[in-house]
Amino acid sequence: PAQSLPGALWRMYSLRDAVHRDATAVSRAFAKGLEDDYRSHVLAGVPDPPSAWEVVATADSILAGVYEGEVDIALERFAAFARVVALGLRAEYAAGDIAPSHEVRREGVNRMLSIPERVRRLGQIAEDLEAVALLWRHHGGLEGF
Repeated sequence: PAQSLPGALWRMYSLRDAVHRDATAVSRAFAKGLEDDYRSHVLAGVPDPPSAWEVVATADSILAGVYEGEVDIALERFAAFARVVALGLRAEYAAGDIAPSHEVRREGVNRMLSIPERVRRLGQIAEDLEAVALLWRHHGGLEGF
């Protein structure tokens, strides 16, 4: 389930994988999104302006926090990260500011049409990660979870 520790960890690894696969697009979306939600930008801890390398390093760093005993903080940081990227994707979509694709035009159009669903999913992931962070704190960590 999304609002469980295994579900949250899976989502964090999935987000990290997405960042590694297309760091340039993620950094571009993050840069656009931080204009709309500066609080989440600060919480996520990505430098301003973010480079592709910096978003990868930040995603890795956030995930490492899970293994350093800061599970709730890592969950909230990845939630903030996802929220800023979602805002950036929404802004790119609204402005028609999607980077040209090296693929055929049809694939580029399909990618453009998939953005609203990606934005919705990222927003839902952010909410789920925040909910698990709250549960983690409420139950006193792993022992009470």
